[in-house]
Amino acid sequence: MSGDHVMKEELNKLLAQVSQNFNDLKVVALSTIDGFSIYSSDNGANEQENEKIAAISSSLHSLSNAAAKQLAGNKLMTTTLETSDGFIFFFSTTYEERECVLCIATGASENVAKARYFSQKIADFIGK
Repeated sequence: MSGDHVMKEELNKLLAQVSQNFNDLKVVALSTIDGFSIYSSDNGANEQENEKIAAISSSLHSLSNAAAKQLAGNKLMTTTLETSDGFIFFFSTTYEERECVLCIATGASENVAKARYFSQKIADFIGK
């Protein structure tokens, strides 16, 4: 079994557990920092949509990382976007020794602290 297949199975199990407390989880997507999709939980999306999510995640990560270095002199950990219908989190993480970006989108029914907590659990799982 390939590493990506095993990770997808393990991540799907974790998402099933987390979703019991994280009711409005919309998208979980993992991509490389250069914009290639590794994993997406949004089964309704086609490959082209997954590649768009990966490209957006990569671009925003790059821009946010540059801002963090320039303005704060530190490496980026997380970017949080508040939308009219929830939150989107972008985490710097690693997967199989590759720098990656984890994108998690939630709906409005989640408060930011709860959404951030469960998103961090997912990011920690991927980075282990």
